[in-house]
Amino acid sequence: MPRYPHWTEAEFPAAKTFWASIAKIDEKMREDPYRWTLSKEARLGQYADFKPGKLSHWKNIIRTSGQVTPTELSLRGGDDFDVMDGRHRIYALHEEGFTDVLIQVLPMEPGDEGKIDRLAERLAP
Repeated sequence: MPRYPHWTEAEFPAAKTFWASIAKIDEKMREDPYRWTLSKEARLGQYADFKPGKLSHWKNIIRTSGQVTPTELSLRGGDDFDVMDGRHRIYALHEEGFTDVLIQVLPMEPGDEGKIDRLAERLAP
């Protein structure tokens, strides 16, 4: 029996995982240069929200184990998206010569599954 009898937990579909092109993610995300840039020089500028320690951490993991947790994207209005967690992972993969990244998106509203499928098609390598 639930702790609160009036409480019912929402059931959401499982997160969807797919491979995406780093170049295609970059094409969209570079609209916000404060939060995103694949350019090493720009990342060190005063406007980029960049943490060098995180980049070093992920590059070390990529070099030693090759195992990187998926980057989390969230859906925004329409078929738009944002990187919720994993910018530095993408930077590290890019600098280590990778062209694709494993993405995970959690459906939050009814109908999101279709949006995620369209996003996966748009970002496919």
